[in-house]
Amino acid sequence: MITIVPCVDHQIGFECLLHLLKLEVEKKLHIPYVITTKQNNEGWWQSIFELKMNKQIVYFEDYQIPENLIAPDYLLLLSWKYLLNKNWINFPNKFCINLHYSLLPKNRGTYPVNWSIINGDKFSGVTFHFVNEKVDDGVVVIQKKAKILLSDTAYSLLQRLDKLALRGFQELMNLICENNVPIRINKNHISLVNSKKEFEKLKHINLNTKGRFKDFFDLIRGLTFNPEKPICYFQDKQNGRKYGISIIIKQLNHDSIQ
Repeated sequence: MITIVPCVDHQIGFECLLHLLKLEVEKKLHIPYVITTKQNNEGWWQSIFELKMNKQIVYFEDYQIPENLIAPDYLLLLSWKYLLNKNWINFPNKFCINLHYSLLPKNRGTYPVNWSIINGDKFSGVTFHFVNEKVDDGVVVIQKKAKILLSDTAYSLLQRLDKLALRGFQELMNLICENNVPIRINKNHISLVNSKKEFEKLKHINLNTKGRFKDFFDLIRGLTFNPEKPICYFQDKQNGRKYGISIIIKQLNHDSIQ
C-alpha cells in the first residue's frame, strides 16, 4: 500500500489532510504520521489538533534531519513555509511534491497571492510540483488557473485559490493512488524569487510617491488580508504616529453612493 506523509499547515493543509484521512479509510493509502508546525493551532485557520485522529504528530522544528522517521513513498508539502534541505528532499522513496499558490514559474517564493495582485497580474492559480533544491523550481505535475478579479483582495483571492487547490489535490491523489504520476523533464526558465524582505518594504506607504492610481489600488488590495488588522501603513511626519491602511471592496446594490 502507498504510504503518504503530509506536511500540513494553514486551512488548505487542514482540508487536504481530511481528504487523505478519507482515502486511508477507503484503504487506498496509509499515513504513518503527520508533520506540522508548533504554531499550527495559533492561526485563524482550523488546526489539525481539532481532528481526533490516531496519528503520531511530528513537529518539523524538532526533526531537521529525518534519521529516526520511517520514509514514506511520498512526502507532500501542503501550504508549507519551510525550505527543505537535501536530506528532506531525498527522504521519500518516490517523490517530494509541493503545493504553491501561483502559476509557476511566475511568483516563486514568498507571498505569491499578494504579489500576483500587486504586480497587476490578470491570472493566478495553484501549482503542484516536484521539489528540488531551488525555490519553487521543480517540474510541474498539476497546475490550475484562476482569473484575478478587480474586486479581489489578497484574502478573497486566497479563498478561491484554496478551493482550486483542493480540487487539484484530489486529482493529484488520484494519480498517486493509480501510480500514474507523470514524469517530465524540467525546462530551464528564468524567473525572480519573491523575498520576504522585499515584501516587508511594501508595507511602509510613501505618500509622496507619484504614479498611477491603479498601481496604488493594486498595492493596497494586494496587502489587504484582514481589513481590521492592516499590514501596511503611512507615518504622519507631524506627530510621528503610524496609521494602518486596508481596503474593503463591496458590490453596490444600486447605482448611487451615499
